Amino acid sequence: MYTNILIATDLSRDSDELVRCVTSLQALGCRRAHLVYGLEIDDIGPARAGLEQLVQAEIEKQKTTLEQAGIETSGHLAMHPVNQEVERIAKENNCSLVVVGSRLHSLAGEIIAGGIAATILSSTRHPLLMLRLHQTDTATPAACNCWPCSPLQHVLLPTDFSPNADRVFTYIEHFIKDCPPERITLMHVQDQQRITPHLIHRLDEFNATDRARLEALHQRLAAAAPQSRMAIELPFGAPSK
Repeated sequence: MYTNILIATDLSRDSDELVRCVTSLQALGCRRAHLVYGLEIDDIGPARAGLEQLVQAEIEKQKTTLEQAGIETSGHLAMHPVNQEVERIAKENNCSLVVVGSRLHSLAGEIIAGGIAATILSSTRHPLLMLRLHQTDTATPAACNCWPCSPLQHVLLPTDFSPNADRVFTYIEHFIKDCPPERITLMHVQDQQRITPHLIHRLDEFNATDRARLEALHQRLAAAAPQSRMAIELPFGAPSK
């Protein structure tokens, strides 16, 4: 399903780790990748040719990692505005997924691939996979690892039953036909802030209604991927937590 992907890289040690993690996307059918380095400069004039050579030399190192894993790879330099260039490259190369690495756990101040995390997240029209990078316990500077990336081990699908959530569900329903995961968990959170205190007496009623909704979605997923183990979660609390 994701045979052709775009990876936003800043050519740092962190993005080296990101690229190593991306090799696991072969499980989703990844066979070709486009490494894109974003340069947030309006005009570099005659220096462009020299800069492209320098960037390409660095990209070659990350290309080697992907190609050794069997993923055909090409490199690109995205000029300012980088988010628009990333989208253009993804569209021109018919990419089905954009991959970025996240160093922070908040979108505020997020730094991804040249410092354009928020703009890529808000402007891309392609499916976006954000892989978390975390600081390692080491004396060496800025050493990061990816959280384990096993895309077909366990898929968590939260829903609030909104039209937007329905679109996501339809997408996942199609996705798991081609790439069935080992486990799928459907989740709806009863929002404590909205229910407490005035509607808490209706919690059992809400749970019954929403469990029936989850059961209906469960049946559709089971039909799409009968070999996957499935579960339903209906907790009470803060949805993001």
